[in-house]
Amino acid sequence: MSITMSCNIKMKAFGATVLSVTLFALLSGCAPSGACCRDERCDVSTEEECDGVFRVGESCTPNPCAGACCDEEGACEAGRTAEQCEGVGRYLGDGTTCDPNMCVGACCGPEGQCLVINEPDCDGEFVGPATTCEPNPCVGACCDETGDCTVTTEDNCSGNYEGGGTVCDATACIGACCREVACTLQTIRNCGVTSGTHQGFGTVCEPNPCGGACCSGGLCDVKKEEDCLGEFHAGVSCDPNICAGACCRTDGTCEEEVLEASCVADLGQYLGDGSACSADSCLGACCKNGECSVATQVECEGIEGTYQGATTTCEPDPCAQTVTGACCLSGSSPSCELVSMTACSDAGGTFLGEGSTCSAGCPCAFADDCPTASDLCLITLCESGACVSNPKCQAGQECDPANGACVPTNEPAVCCFGTFCEDNTFGSSLDCISGGGTPISGATCASVPNPCLP
Repeated sequence: MSITMSCNIKMKAFGATVLSVTLFALLSGCAPSGACCRDERCDVSTEEECDGVFRVGESCTPNPCAGACCDEEGACEAGRTAEQCEGVGRYLGDGTTCDPNMCVGACCGPEGQCLVINEPDCDGEFVGPATTCEPNPCVGACCDETGDCTVTTEDNCSGNYEGGGTVCDATACIGACCREVACTLQTIRNCGVTSGTHQGFGTVCEPNPCGGACCSGGLCDVKKEEDCLGEFHAGVSCDPNICAGACCRTDGTCEEEVLEASCVADLGQYLGDGSACSADSCLGACCKNGECSVATQVECEGIEGTYQGATTTCEPDPCAQTVTGACCLSGSSPSCELVSMTACSDAGGTFLGEGSTCSAGCPCAFADDCPTASDLCLITLCESGACVSNPKCQAGQECDPANGACVPTNEPAVCCFGTFCEDNTFGSSLDCISGGGTPISGATCASVPNPCLP
């Protein structure tokens, strides 16, 4: 195998193009190949091996070294070089062929005559290379103001010219004809005979230009816009009924042709105007504790999940972000926040579960979660997530409501009013305090020294 052939195989494997062949040569060490032209003969070689005109990166299919040559009669000869065609006729360019014959085409005369001739010989309008006179591109269907059709040139048409090569068949010169809301394709003349209103040449009946769907109270009728007292939808039919739609009931069943207001009032989900029921219309994503499953609304609520709505899916997963609840955030400033499970986890908090709240009790059991009791003889503590008020004083003690002080419940020996001592005439220490005294136990007023002295 020659070095040139080996490099060509590598280049094909590499997918080299004319633009990339030089880069390929630098990367592979191969000399770039291309078409080598020796007059009309073409061979693939390297530039060094080529003793003619080298075209880097080009192949010999089609032959870039020669092309089509047109003589004065319009005859076409392929495989000629520009030099070989010079003096003979017109050269159409490197790589051109004679299939089809690009030397001749349709030539239109002033009265619509058509001849297939050499372009330089055309004294009228040359339609284009390789064009023909079948059908005649020089004349076409001309529609007058009544819709009558004649075949003539564009210059001689005083009405609507439908284009070169068109004919006066059953589809010519027709348009949408409106009789009330009914639409048919007619000529202007025929539309007028039936007291219709013609919409113009080339207009169609789909969508219907004569009327549309008129929605009133969920009922759908095709009417003219000026006759519609409800919501008008131009060019739209009532099949299907676009004034109502499918409704997913809370029990998972689907009902068609229900008004949106009626569906919503019954706590259903409206699927849109003109919608219909299918086997999975009322299935949707159900989120429970961050997990997603597909279920009806009643099935989802039965497992205490959160229904995401009819036609929703688990791809992408809607549950990780939608599950919200109380999140306990510890640290220098402990707090309880209502966030998604994902956000709580990202913040390093403790998620208390879907639907949990921060509004009642002490869900996080932080020391300052519970408010101070207004009663000085009570103390509020967090017990099992709830704030519970308990008596401040222990057994054998009584609480002074004035300052919240706890005092013994046993009867004092004496009651001191300043330095004045009075033997116990009070029922309890609290009674002594209530009377403005200070209870002293284990002494009598006869004791020395006076128990009431400081």
